Amino acid sequence: MMKKIIAATLALTLSMSMGNLVYAVEDKSADIKATYQAGKENTDTVYSVDVKWGSLEYTYSSGVTKSWDPTTLKYKEASGTSSWTCQEGADQITVTNNSNADITASLAYDKTDSNITGTFTNSKIGLKSAEGTNVGESPSETTTLSLEGALSDTKAEKKEIGNVTVTISDYVGTSSNYKWDGNGDISWGFLKTTLTDGVYTVEKECTADNYSASIFYIYNKVNSQEKYVIKDGTIKAEGTYSLQKVNSGNGSYGVSLPSTMALTGKTIRLTVDLRNENNPTLTVKVI
Repeated sequence: MMKKIIAATLALTLSMSMGNLVYAVEDKSADIKATYQAGKENTDTVYSVDVKWGSLEYTYSSGVTKSWDPTTLKYKEASGTSSWTCQEGADQITVTNNSNADITASLAYDKTDSNITGTFTNSKIGLKSAEGTNVGESPSETTTLSLEGALSDTKAEKKEIGNVTVTISDYVGTSSNYKWDGNGDISWGFLKTTLTDGVYTVEKECTADNYSASIFYIYNKVNSQEKYVIKDGTIKAEGTYSLQKVNSGNGSYGVSLPSTMALTGKTIRLTVDLRNENNPTLTVKVI
């Protein structure tokens, strides 16, 4: 608009100075074009886990009862069964996962009284990601702490006898039918199932920089014909590798974790993803 005003002013000035010459200024338009660029989605993992504790206050009953004996004029003791009791919910620990990743909460009981031990109904709680859930509906699970043993301090009143530690880590599930095996030093046993069907993991605390095997494969113990090897036969570094299904005893499938990965003192996680039967993969990650 400023350009048009200036042009009109110049035209008027020229008209006045040059007599009868008149110049007209035409109206013009220009298209305005826009391109939509979506905001960047931050897919970084954000861990947020709530732990709700019961009071963890227990009462120990020795089981010994005393009753008056009128014959001896003394109290007579009778032994019974000792027990630990608590108020409803006092022995419960609830873990809620508000993260955008699957997690495992590992619970450990550390005793300060050597006579008393604690056990959980579930000491490893695996929880799915909260992604896709509504507020107040995040994945959650409750475990219960039970005590065993005798409290020898007869004057104890809310005495500390131990403590509970909750450790949050990436999710690793229970044993599956799939196993790493082969002739060599990386036969690491059964893979773990994850919270996603068709995905399996195994972790190894490494005591050497490199591991190798002359024959190495992943197989289903229930169906030995379901056997997989690395497609190119070599792991070079962290990353994702294609797998291929093979027949039992079909050739030699050597594989190695090279010394360039410097694994000593580290933990390596191998994840097998069999969800797409046309493209099974192995992911190697040092954690």
